[in-house]
Amino acid sequence: MHRTSCCLIYRAPGQAMCTSCPGRPPAERTADLAQLASRMGGGRG
Repeated sequence: MHRTSCCLIYRAPGQAMCTSCPGRPPAERTADLAQLASRMGGGRG
């Protein structure tokens, strides 16, 4: 997933960055998205 804009939800009190937030390092984003897909039964294969 490639996003170019941020919803800025992390600026609200008690909120974190989205899994696909473009403000996160690409490697971290990719790893977290793969982990999420695996938990949901998705993924490539």
